[in-house]
Order: sequence, then C-alpha cells, then structure tokens
Amino acid sequence: MRGVLFDLDGTLLDIDGDAFLERYLDALGPQLRPDLDLEAFRARVMAAALPLLTAERLPATVGDTFRSALALRLGLSQGAVAAAQARLDARASLLGAIPHGRVPVAITCVDAALGAGLVCAVATTPIYGPAVIRRRLGWAGLARRPWALVTTSENMRACKPSPGYFREAAAKLGLPPEECVMVGDDPYQDGPAAEAGMRFHLIPPGQAGLPAWQELLAEIDGGRRAAWSV
Repeated sequence: MRGVLFDLDGTLLDIDGDAFLERYLDALGPQLRPDLDLEAFRARVMAAALPLLTAERLPATVGDTFRSALALRLGLSQGAVAAAQARLDARASLLGAIPHGRVPVAITCVDAALGAGLVCAVATTPIYGPAVIRRRLGWAGLARRPWALVTTSENMRACKPSPGYFREAAAKLGLPPEECVMVGDDPYQDGPAAEAGMRFHLIPPGQAGLPAWQELLAEIDGGRRAAWSV
C-alpha cells in the first residue's frame, strides 16, 4: 500500500450526502428555471447526469460535460448554468444547513497515513466544484492536510461508480491501482475500485465502523502498536 484514497460523505465527514444533494438542487433549480417545479428540475438533472456515471472517460471534465447536458435539457446556455452554480457555491450559509460533523477516528487515520509517508487523496464523487468540496473538507476538520489529490467536478473526466474514476485518480497520484486502497462507506459508489485493481476497505456507518477504522490504522502503522487511541 502506497496510496490511500478516502471518500468524503459518510467517511471523512459525518453528513447525509443525499440530503445535501437534495438541498443543493432545490436551491439551484429556482435560479435556473423558476417555472419548473422541483421534481421536474430534479428529473432533468438526473437525466443529464446518468450517462456520466458509467463512462470510462468523458471527453471533457465531469463539470463541463454535466453543464453542457443540463443546459440542453433546460434550454439554457452552458454559461448560464455555470454562473448559477458559482453563485450557489459561494453561499456558505445555505450549503451548511444540512447537519454535519467531524469523524475523529478518520482524522486520526488520515494523519497516521500522512505520517507514514503514504500518498493520500480525497476521492469524493466529483459532482461538486472545488469551493463546495473545500468547504466540506473544512467541516471534516481536514481542509489543511497536504492532500495529493482532491477530486472535484473540474479535475476529473470520470465519475463514481465507474471503475474509470478510480483508474484516473490513481494515474493522477502517479501510482498503479494495485498499490492503492479505497476507503469508503458505500459498496455501490466505492466498491468498483476493486474492478480498477484497488483494494476496497469498507467503513460501515456510525459506531459500527470503528473496528474497520482500527484495522486500517493498524495496517498503516505496520503493526508496531497493538492498540490505537481513537
């Protein structure tokens, strides 16, 4: 193991990622098409996003590809979609309305991996731009760590759960997938890392995940310590 890729929602950050996405779309919809009800807007978003989820490699970044597809479905310009997203991404009070909290054992694990000289990445589903990801890393207490890579909609050409996402992330880290472990809470979103050649380390939600964190910590430490204070 030379590289560790950490999922964000439900792994490094205690948050309901689905609730956050719903809040985000409910705020974005009126800015783009106030004449559409929220259900109709969400349906068009999902229709624009679905082809991105299985592509091995998109012709442009996830963000550009999504904005282009959504603009067509809304009858707007790609620039208008981008401007509305940028305005929303800057509204910290709105995006912080979903309950969230730190995961102390995750912070311990990240610091242990960095201290061991491992290459560490935030491998979150790249559907948000850098500003949103940075803010949520701040909520997790991990914004100032020396991440080798933080995946966003603007620097990736594949999206979870496509195995292409994990291959692209490993390539950006300069590592073969076989030397990486993907740490995440969602077998559907994070499990395809195994198809890319990585090892997938599942972290169950809540307190049930503590033994899995401890197992990873022990591996990072090379077994030099029998127990960790987490």
